[in-house]
Amino acid sequence: MSLHQTTFYSNELQMNTTAYIILPERKTGNAVPLEQPDKRLPVVWLLHGLFDDESMFLRYTAIERYASETGFAVVMPRAERSFYTDMVHGGRYWHFITEELPQRMRFFYPLSLDAAENFVAGASMGGYGAYKWAFTHPDRFAGVAALSGVMDITAFGRDNPDLVPDWSSIFAQADLDDTPADLTYLVDHMRTDQLNVFQTVGTEDFLYQMNQKMKAVLSTAFGDHYTYSECHGNHDFNFWDQQLPIIMHWFQSLLK
Repeated sequence: MSLHQTTFYSNELQMNTTAYIILPERKTGNAVPLEQPDKRLPVVWLLHGLFDDESMFLRYTAIERYASETGFAVVMPRAERSFYTDMVHGGRYWHFITEELPQRMRFFYPLSLDAAENFVAGASMGGYGAYKWAFTHPDRFAGVAALSGVMDITAFGRDNPDLVPDWSSIFAQADLDDTPADLTYLVDHMRTDQLNVFQTVGTEDFLYQMNQKMKAVLSTAFGDHYTYSECHGNHDFNFWDQQLPIIMHWFQSLLK
């Protein structure tokens, strides 16, 4: 496999930013077969959490090995503490992540343009971002997964002021229910129920009850296209590194 750190200028952010990209390669003995130059790879867009950055999964999980095993390119962008939104006082991270980033990455790297070969996932804040992206644009992905995701953004901000003292710099209001920032609102207004959705959370996670409430919403909305998993675990990389290969192989099973 090859690992790339790409620094590039973002029009949306009006500054340089960085992303890590893994491109899978399969060895035959001591050699890597040369691929055709026009081959495009299925891709997982992997989003980091509130206290981390684009290096999160490289530093604390075996994502390179999981990418190699499943044949996926993996793109890990930087989103700061934005909750993947256009911040009130800060960067336009929603438009950067969902519009500019895919176009730029597909220019730099051989990433598939086919929705059937595109997937998005994330942990914690990244789980919220992954669901928000996929539920807003379900025509762009074959599947989405959240690991210990922030499933109720209003409740998270209200109940955890110590975790988001910069809330007013991110969002214009405290109550985001029934707005496009609310995942339940997005599910209720989706144009399709054919998106494949995976949700996983540890039973000791402080977001467990929030995830249980979303479980009921997603199960009703997506039926057979919804997969839920829970096991002993907390809101940490021990749990996420356990669940990440399960999600990557689930994505692989969805490839046509």
